[in-house]
Amino acid sequence: MDAATTSIPGNSAITSIRSLVPLAAPGSIYLFQGETTVLAAAMQELMDRFALQEPVQVVVGGNRISFDHLFMLIGEQAGDAYAIMDRISVSRAETCYQMLDVLEKMESSSSPLVITDTLDSFFEDDLTDNEVTLLLKKCLKHMHRLSQTAPVLIGATGDDSRPELLQMLERNSDIRFYFEPAEGAATAQMKMPGLQ
Repeated sequence: MDAATTSIPGNSAITSIRSLVPLAAPGSIYLFQGETTVLAAAMQELMDRFALQEPVQVVVGGNRISFDHLFMLIGEQAGDAYAIMDRISVSRAETCYQMLDVLEKMESSSSPLVITDTLDSFFEDDLTDNEVTLLLKKCLKHMHRLSQTAPVLIGATGDDSRPELLQMLERNSDIRFYFEPAEGAATAQMKMPGLQ
């Protein structure tokens, strides 16, 4: 299935994420793409906003995760910081084999699943194209399984050496968002209900 892409100006990325969090529904895989800095900030906001209201599972595909922003958000509202931090379950997947291992071991849950830098570990030079394609297919199978009970939200950027990997993610996502650079951003091409 090929999902339509919603383009979002980079300077609206955080506002858009805040609007999306209450709308994200089980049965869907959401793909977030775009300019690296804007995408990283948006994925961090996504994780933090979910944690403020419910447990969230996070798989860190690259090596970027920070909880600094979460403490600023906690400061905006009353709440026990440790209770909110306890709602975040973090797994790291620095290789594509680790990504498959983490997803295979995850049990279905009602907690949203956020996967950051999903493809970073799939661009390893020592693996063949066939090997990484097979591994990603297996990962996608588990993402679909996990999406039956909770929304799965993945962030990914492509690589010219293996463009087919991003294309596979695009074909397997139900809803796609593309965050444009913050400077000179155009208006959104399409709007999801409730998304600003």
